[in-house]
Amino acid sequence: MITVLSGGSESLKLIRSMRHFLDDDEIAVIANTSDALWMEGTLASPDIDDLIFLFSGILNTTKWHGIKGDTYSTCLFFRKYFEDEITGVGDKERAVHIARGRYVSEGISSTQVTKEICERFGICSAILPATDNFLGLRCKVGDETISSLNLRQRFSGNELDIIGSIDLEYYNEPVLTKEASSVIRESDAVIIGPGSPMTSVLPIIACGGTRNLLLENFTIAFAPPFPKNDSGLALSNYNKIVRIYKDLSELLIQDSLEEDRIEGAMLLNTKMTSRHSAESLAWDLMSVIRSHGKKTA
Repeated sequence: MITVLSGGSESLKLIRSMRHFLDDDEIAVIANTSDALWMEGTLASPDIDDLIFLFSGILNTTKWHGIKGDTYSTCLFFRKYFEDEITGVGDKERAVHIARGRYVSEGISSTQVTKEICERFGICSAILPATDNFLGLRCKVGDETISSLNLRQRFSGNELDIIGSIDLEYYNEPVLTKEASSVIRESDAVIIGPGSPMTSVLPIIACGGTRNLLLENFTIAFAPPFPKNDSGLALSNYNKIVRIYKDLSELLIQDSLEEDRIEGAMLLNTKMTSRHSAESLAWDLMSVIRSHGKKTA
């Protein structure tokens, strides 16, 4: 089994391609929950939602978010007569949020709720919230402090260029769930996925128990792209993420076209600009994992 710590949309592209080489029940994904948000009585959890939509074959792969062909009648009606929503939600996606909100209001854990929703969609991969504890994330952007969801809506591009700092909010210290811990222990490899290291991956790593489990396993991490903005802020964020990933992984993967090379990193074409390039990356990744398995057998 391979476990992926999902980094958002770029990780979705990689996971979709990995499904060509692995059965779904051989893939587990641990997802960030710090972007979860109650909206008009419904509970959205974007990173988890998009994984559910991916594995059920209904993900909008143009935006890499939401459900393909979804309509927005409720959203438009709400905006017309009441107020603007924080985020525009499709009607079918909203149904998932309503169900999640209902289950959570009944005291059911995020892990059990996600399992129930996955079963309804016929998903046999393990999609697991990193923690069942409340966990929020606030990003410092200029003079503002905003949520990660707000950040994704208002800004595009490399988050390392934008974020000044991040703060986790919680009532009780977040701990990796026993279900997430179990799949990491049982995995042949753990992949710290590409994408959004600060707003999707770091909240997973921050959960108690995660670091030790990664160190005990064969962990592969995708280095973030070198920031185009050469400001001190962007470079500081980049160096911080690279240092964390190097400390936690046995193998760090860097894009082969990067001019600023990371010492000891494996160079691969990590730019998933097409389905073919994503499948090629997944093939290379699986070859590395199988090669490691032969060496340790």
